[in-house]
Amino acid sequence: MMERNLLHSLYYLFNLILIGSILYVFLFERKNTEAKFNLVIAVFTFTLHFFTWGLITFQFLELRTRLFDSHFIQWHSYWASGIVCFLTADFVFYFWHRLSHQVGFLWKFHSFHHSSKRLTWTSSYRSSAFEILAWTIIWGTVSCLLNVNPFYFNLFVGLIGLHGFVAHEMRLALPKILSSFLVLPQQHRIHHEIHGSRYNYGGILTIWDRVFKTYNQESTKSDLGTDTGQRNAKYQDWYFPRF
Repeated sequence: MMERNLLHSLYYLFNLILIGSILYVFLFERKNTEAKFNLVIAVFTFTLHFFTWGLITFQFLELRTRLFDSHFIQWHSYWASGIVCFLTADFVFYFWHRLSHQVGFLWKFHSFHHSSKRLTWTSSYRSSAFEILAWTIIWGTVSCLLNVNPFYFNLFVGLIGLHGFVAHEMRLALPKILSSFLVLPQQHRIHHEIHGSRYNYGGILTIWDRVFKTYNQESTKSDLGTDTGQRNAKYQDWYFPRF
C-alpha cells in the first residue's frame, strides 16, 4: 500500500509539472513552436500512459505473484532492494537507450526524441507511442525478475523521468563537479548533437557510460537533431515512422 501511495504521489507530481509546463510556455514562450509541440505530445503521452500503464503493470503484478514470488531474490530490507532497484533501473535505461540508437528498427522510433533542435525540459516529453509501451513492458519484466512489486520499482523509474527534465534543460548551470557521477545538461546536449548521439546514454548516473566507454565531455561542434537526411521530416513522420 505504501508503494502505491508513493507512486500516486509521483504521478501527481508529473501531472503538476505538465500543468506548470503548459502555463510557463503559454506565458513566456508562446513563440517557441517546439516547446508547444512537445506539450501536445506530453498530453497524448500522459493519456496513453493512463490507459495502458496501470493495466500492464497489474498484469505483471499478477505474473510476479504466480510465478516469481517464491523464487529468485527474496528481499528483507527496503534499503537493499531500493539500492538494487535504483541501480538496475538506471542500467536498464542505459542499455535500452543504447540499443535504441544502434538497432535500426528501434532508432526509427527513438529518432523522434532526437528531432528537437532546441533543448528545454519540455524536450523530455518527446517520445513515440511505441517507446512508451516498450518501456512499460520492460520495467514490468525487470521488476518481476527482481521479485519486487512493480509499483515499488516504478518509483525508481520515476526518478529517472524526473532527472530527464533536468538533463534536457540547457539553461540550468549546475556545478561541473556533479558530472563526476550525475548526467548534467552539458553532457546530455552532446548526446543530442548530430555527431554526438553515440555518447552519453546514461539516465541519472554516468557510471555506465564510463564503464562501457561511451562517456564524452567534449562537444562534437555539430547542430542538435539527427542526420541531415531526416532533420526536415514532418512531425507525423517522426511519431509514426514509415518502414
